[in-house]
Amino acid sequence: MRSSIHVHVAFAVSLLASPALAQTEGPIVSALVKPGQTVEVIDDQGQEIRGKVRTLSAATLTLDRAGQPTEIPFERITQIARPGDGLGNGALIGLGAGAVFGLLAATAGTDTCEGYYEPCGPGWVAGSTLVFGAIGAGIGVGVDALVHHDRVIYRRGPRRQTRVAPVLGLGVAGALVSMTW
Repeated sequence: MRSSIHVHVAFAVSLLASPALAQTEGPIVSALVKPGQTVEVIDDQGQEIRGKVRTLSAATLTLDRAGQPTEIPFERITQIARPGDGLGNGALIGLGAGAVFGLLAATAGTDTCEGYYEPCGPGWVAGSTLVFGAIGAGIGVGVDALVHHDRVIYRRGPRRQTRVAPVLGLGVAGALVSMTW
């Protein structure tokens, strides 16, 4: 009688031997990503998918790619990142700051041209604005190239799993429980 109970228990435990995955990543991703935000998603196949976040549900992230919705299940997402920031915005900021500085420097104290080597007039102001604008753009590109932000918004860690498997032997019946996190 006892051995038949052990066989029934071992059989029941063997049915539970499949992995039990952790809770979906949906709530975590939903807290980090908002609709309208442009993101780059890398799935579990290594494919990079870029688009604007359209919607977030409990199980999927939907991106708008050229007007077409693309649904990606959270269980397939391994990483979400902001798209790379080019050097153009640094150039524009530097250009603007340099041009303003050049304009102010060219017009400061030039009420008369006496004692100067012809540094007055509209040509001088325009040239100074352009030269300092170009210098500022170069500095802006250099600073922007040196600044590195972590673009990764979300990265899935190793999956948490619980495995249950039967252990059978001569006079031994039981279960092996394995947990990873």
